This record gives sequence, C-alpha cells and structure tokens, in this order.
Amino acid sequence: MTEAVASVEPVAGLARRRERARHASQVLRALAADAEPRLSFDELTRRLDDRSFGIVFLVMALINCMPLPPGVSTVTGVIMMLTAIQLMLGRHRLWLPDFVGRRTIPRSGFRAAVQRALPLLRRFERMCRPRYCWLTRGMSERLIGLAVLILAVVITLPIPVIGNIPPGVAVAIIAVSLLERDGLAVLAGLALGIVAFAINVSVVGAVAYAAFEPIGRFISDWL
Repeated sequence: MTEAVASVEPVAGLARRRERARHASQVLRALAADAEPRLSFDELTRRLDDRSFGIVFLVMALINCMPLPPGVSTVTGVIMMLTAIQLMLGRHRLWLPDFVGRRTIPRSGFRAAVQRALPLLRRFERMCRPRYCWLTRGMSERLIGLAVLILAVVITLPIPVIGNIPPGVAVAIIAVSLLERDGLAVLAGLALGIVAFAINVSVVGAVAYAAFEPIGRFISDWL
C-alpha cells in the first residue's frame, strides 16, 4: 500500500511540474476548449493556481485588445486592479471577492478572443526565454504590480475610440513576460505601457479642452 502511494506521488508531482511548464497559449487553449457555456472568474483562478496572476492579467488584457461594449472594460479593469494590488502585496495565490468571482463571461467570446490572439501570442512566447529573471521576482514583481495597477485604472476609464486597447496590449506583454520569466520583455511591456498612458492622457486632455474651451471663451468675453 505504502509503495503504491509512493509510486503515485512522483507521478503527481511530475504532472504538476508539466502543468506549470506549459506556455500561456496552451493554458488559454485548454480553458477555451471547455464545453461549459460560460467561464467564471472563480473557475479561472482555481484552475490556474500559482500561475493565476500572469494568466488573469493576460486574459483581462486580451479582452481589452478589441472594441468592447460599455461596461466590460470597467469589469476587467477592476479585476486587473484587484490582481495587481495582491501582486504588490507579495501574495502567491490570487483571491477574488465573491461578487467578482461569481461574474461570468461567455465561453464563446473568450474562445474567439483566444483564437484571435494565439498566433501573435505564440510568436511572442518563442521570442521569450528566462533572462534577467530578477526583474520578474521580489521587489521588481511588486513594482510590476504597481505599473499594471496604473494601466488598469486607465482601462476602467470611459475613454472614447480605442482607449482600452493600447494599455491592454501593454498588460498582455507584461503578463506573458511574467509567465516566461523574461525580464527584458517586461521592460518592453513597461515601455509600451508608458506610451499607452501618454496616449490616453492626450486623448483625455483633448476631450477636456474641447468640452471646456467654449466655457472659458464665454467667461473671458463676459469679463
């Protein structure tokens, strides 16, 4: 009996190591292939275990890499914010409150987003490899959480046209870099995040100027 248990444990350990070793694209394909019509965020975090931070960032970012109906980017942005805060605090397992974990998205929409992203994601994974790993661990990982938190706040804002897409792309790159432990790619994602932040600040500034400039002109004329 003891020998049987002992023989099973290495096999189970090997299976877990293989699960962790899978690329993000393989994990996403497995999630998309499930027969259930809807995917809950509780299921997502439960199945991803200690890879949940990177994959949740990636899934939420991929959803935002396309035009969305009103409200969707707010939900995904809030989930990214909750995840980023926990990464900043040094947690190893992701926790979501019940009201967020129970929320679901259509599996068909998730599947379509994954299929659209897979070719580019696989190419990026082939380019990534473990290097400058200190940029993906410890205090560096917490700073990455802060950067993603800022980009998630931008994603939640109702910025017109494509406001959620540039920060979504940046978070997707950062997420894959975390999963592959590629510090150089993390730097590339952070650089793109700065550009995305600047784009959205410019858009918000232009909209604010267009909205308040007539008021300012009226006040100036009146005085």
